[in-house]
Amino acid sequence: MTAQYWVCFFLAVSALSLVVAFFSARQVIGADQGIPEMQKIAGAIKEGAEAFLKRQYKTVAVLLGLLL
Repeated sequence: MTAQYWVCFFLAVSALSLVVAFFSARQVIGADQGIPEMQKIAGAIKEGAEAFLKRQYKTVAVLLGLLL
């Protein structure tokens, strides 16, 4: 098998994965948000994830500042 075959193969697989991701995202966005209790739990998880990411970004910024 030639290198050109593998390049075409990986490009086709990549394109297919983007199509699958697009349709999966549309399905998730269009899905019901659930009962109010589930929405409350999801809000708490989102708040915690945002706090975690904020802390991680601060740490990375400090480390990058020290490296530069």
